[in-house]
This record gives sequence, C-alpha cells and structure tokens, in this order.
Amino acid sequence: MSTKNWERLCSTSEIAPGEITKIELLNGTEVIALRAASGSIKVFQALCPHQERSLADGYLDGNVLTCAAHMWQFDMETGEGLNAARCGIAAYPVKVEGDDVLIDASEVEPHALWA
Repeated sequence: MSTKNWERLCSTSEIAPGEITKIELLNGTEVIALRAASGSIKVFQALCPHQERSLADGYLDGNVLTCAAHMWQFDMETGEGLNAARCGIAAYPVKVEGDDVLIDASEVEPHALWA
C-alpha cells in the first residue's frame, strides 16, 4: 500500500477559471494547474508530449486544453488525448485543504515525447 506524499502547490485563489497556471514543484518539475469545466482543480504535466511545447501557452475551451504549437487537444477531467487519442498528459492526484492545493507527485511520471 503506497502512502501519499502531499506537497503544497499553491492557493486556490491562484488558479483562476479559464486560465492555465504553470508552477514548479519542489523537485523542479513544471506542472500546469487549471479549473476544469466542473470547477474542480486539476494538475497535469506542463509539456505537450507531441514536441514538448509548454501547455501553459495553450488555450482552454470548456473542458478542452489545446496546445498552441500544433493544436493537440486534451480532456481536462482526465488528461486523455482527444485528437491524438493514444496520447494523453499525466494527471497528478489533487486535494484541497482550506485554501491550499496539494498534489502528490511521488508516483506520477510525465508522458514521454510521442511522435
């Protein structure tokens, strides 16, 4: 049985609806945080696995994140690829305690470059 290793990511007020927030974890890994259409806070790897472009520069439309570089799209509830269905982005476990957003990055490996 694994134990969660929660670390504080940011405050809930730092994640504005309709915006993508890039944050660096304690281990140096960059992630993006956003609010899904449901209002829940989601955290994903920061680089698009297509050509490792920053997803922080992408576009949000409802529950769809589109990479600005080559228009790959991802579902913001799950991280699954939409127009590159076999390719998704890694999602981090998230919990909110008061105004703190916590994630567990201990068992998440960002998806590798996919051609």
